[in-house]
Amino acid sequence: MGRVLIVESPERNAVPFPGRLGIVAGDALSRPIVTTTDSPIHLWAHELAEGASISLVESAVDRLLYVWRGAARAGQETLGEQGLVIVERGAVLDVAAQAPAVILHFFRAGDRPDVAARAGGHVHVITHGNAPKGTDDQGVIHTLFAGSDYPTCELWFHRTDLPAGFEVPRHYHTEDEIIFVVSGSMLLGRRQLTPGAALAIDEGTIYRFRAGPDGLGFLNFRTSNPWAVLADQNMVAIDEGQYLRDLIRTNPASAH
Repeated sequence: MGRVLIVESPERNAVPFPGRLGIVAGDALSRPIVTTTDSPIHLWAHELAEGASISLVESAVDRLLYVWRGAARAGQETLGEQGLVIVERGAVLDVAAQAPAVILHFFRAGDRPDVAARAGGHVHVITHGNAPKGTDDQGVIHTLFAGSDYPTCELWFHRTDLPAGFEVPRHYHTEDEIIFVVSGSMLLGRRQLTPGAALAIDEGTIYRFRAGPDGLGFLNFRTSNPWAVLADQNMVAIDEGQYLRDLIRTNPASAH
């Protein structure tokens, strides 16, 4: 049976990040967002003062660090807001804040080792301006940061921006996912989720939502390429990776 876990408040108490998970958070204030023992993928927020750093030390799982606020340096690369770095399992990297920063940290839970056979060992830096974007005929903009197409890593990460009032129909995905609201609001049943809210959704869980009056922007993390199945359209299945790559190629969108 499917499950949706909703975390509405980003102001959770800071705690030491578990060192056994392959990252040393140093002087960062680490806030758990999705960390329950039965969640297959986790999300933390690391708050770094200028000059503070976190170190990834040969983790057993692939990790994705996204600059939600501020700016950071990943190795020799500079990341502004909406930039990210993927650190594959076995790789090593230091990330230092160049200004006060909040870094979102997504990964498969430590007690659930990666099922992918890809080798790992690499680091990928993606700036917001370099991530390909596409827009559909309803004004929805998709930004594909990572589409499970690295030869050594299967992580998936995208951003979607919906116009005001846009309704996403009932559907489910073939992969566990975390959604993180970054702009506008998400109307989910009677709840209104604003920036900083997160949803952890098990694979096979049917759900729907609507963009609020100011639209909706959200991030979506999965550990592998997903398919979407439309529950009210004869269970039509869509390869999301292929769909987004086709959209970006035929109708690219400008940076925003």
